[in-house]
Amino acid sequence: MSIYVSKIMIFPIKSLDPVYVSSTRINKEGGLEYDRYIALFDEKGNILSRKREKKLYLIRSIYDMEYLTVTLKCDGKANTFNLNDTKGIGEFISEFLGYRVEARKGFFPDSLDTPGPTIIGRATLNEISSWFGIDVDEMRLRLRTNIEIETEIPFWEDRLCDKEKGVYFYIGNVLFKGVNISKRCNIPPSDPLTGERIENFERIFVEKREKTLPQWAKEECFKGFYRVAINTIVPKTEEGKKISVGDSLRIKENQPPPTS
Repeated sequence: MSIYVSKIMIFPIKSLDPVYVSSTRINKEGGLEYDRYIALFDEKGNILSRKREKKLYLIRSIYDMEYLTVTLKCDGKANTFNLNDTKGIGEFISEFLGYRVEARKGFFPDSLDTPGPTIIGRATLNEISSWFGIDVDEMRLRLRTNIEIETEIPFWEDRLCDKEKGVYFYIGNVLFKGVNISKRCNIPPSDPLTGERIENFERIFVEKREKTLPQWAKEECFKGFYRVAINTIVPKTEEGKKISVGDSLRIKENQPPPTS
């Protein structure tokens, strides 16, 4: 079975909408270029996210990555900004939210321990979508995963997790280390466009996930079953290398020994 990249999704402004790209590069921190490139901070210096600020669901962000621009739309207003215009972006969102928000550039991954891109299989998205009677496009936006791989079997990617020593694999010529299965937060139960929640989402997810757990899944990767998609680490040696839609995924034959 050939496993290959079918979609690449990045989130230039953390907690807002994604953009699909045909290719991207590994940044110096081991993430994807322009992914979580900007984060929004409240007046206390805390990162602002949909977990706490539900009005962020109502902001649409449309990107042109060739020109590095974003068009923000909300409350009947729209404005286009260069992604480096953090002052303008912050002021626009502040006006909508009704309090001061600061936009800052950097790299703001969801996990500092595993800052590499998250990976999920298309068959996995199809399976989870069926649990809730929603389409795969909506589930993709709920789970907010970076790299989607074409697989025939749901949860094929679970085999890329080994919490003790990691699983090394290549996408194209880029080396990854799969180390964990991502614990989900309170974002997936909410409609990505409105914030409306599916009742008992987590309970249903946990029950179905445990019931459909594949035989290749390692027990140590599951402290609870509200988990899906692979968390990764990308070695420093891979900085600047390109990943593209269509690149094949292959598990490294000779796995490196465990490192501290």
